[in-house]
Amino acid sequence: MACVTRWLLCTLAAMALGAAQPAAAQTKLKMMYTAVNGFTSAYVAQQEGFFNKHGVDVEFVLTSNSANNAPALVSGSVDIAGPTMTSLLEAVDAGLDLIVFAGGAVYPLDKDILVARFDSGIEKPTDLKGKR
Repeated sequence: MACVTRWLLCTLAAMALGAAQPAAAQTKLKMMYTAVNGFTSAYVAQQEGFFNKHGVDVEFVLTSNSANNAPALVSGSVDIAGPTMTSLLEAVDAGLDLIVFAGGAVYPLDKDILVARFDSGIEKPTDLKGKR
């Protein structure tokens, strides 16, 4: 995921600038997002000065529903958005002309993935059997 995230951030900067510019010539972009951990790297990039270094001033616009991304893009309210695949496909199927320039998440399909509290006693998916 880190590789995809770095690629997304680099693409964002390159798309806005074409090439790095001095900080005085900032390109302003509004990026719509939902409150999920997939956007953490964008905040880190902003806090660490990555965008500023490449002449991009990113304003994050929170939405509570990924379905809001396509209308916000089409209306010009935001420049970049991170919709779910479902809402993206629905928007394109409805006739909206949207372009995907990067995927936001990668999930390894060849491994079992489980997230549980450290002291839960749950270490593998089979440990969930019979639990709620």
